[in-house]
Amino acid sequence: MKLERRRASTPRRIPIGKRSHGEVVKLSTERKHLSNVIKMAAYQAESDLVRAVEPHYRRALDEGRTLVQAALASAADITVDADRRRLRVLLAP
Repeated sequence: MKLERRRASTPRRIPIGKRSHGEVVKLSTERKHLSNVIKMAAYQAESDLVRAVEPHYRRALDEGRTLVQAALASAADITVDADRRRLRVLLAP
C-alpha cells in the first residue's frame, strides 16, 4: 500500500531539465538524420547477412540476427584472395 501511494504521487512526466544535471544535449536535425541513415544502413547490411546465412543455418528465422551480431562482435582473421576476387573471414572459436 505504501509503495502504491508513493507511485501514485510520482508525476508521470517531468521536464528533462529538472532531472538532468548539466546541459541537455540535443542533436541537430542534420546529425539526427545522418545517425538514422547509418542505423538503417547497418540494419540492412545485417539483414543481408542473415539472408546469406539462412540456407545454411536451420534456426535462422529464430536466431539469425543473434548469430550475425555475435559473429560481427567476435575476433576474426580477414584475408583477400585477389585471384578469385574473394574476401575470406575466419571467425575465432
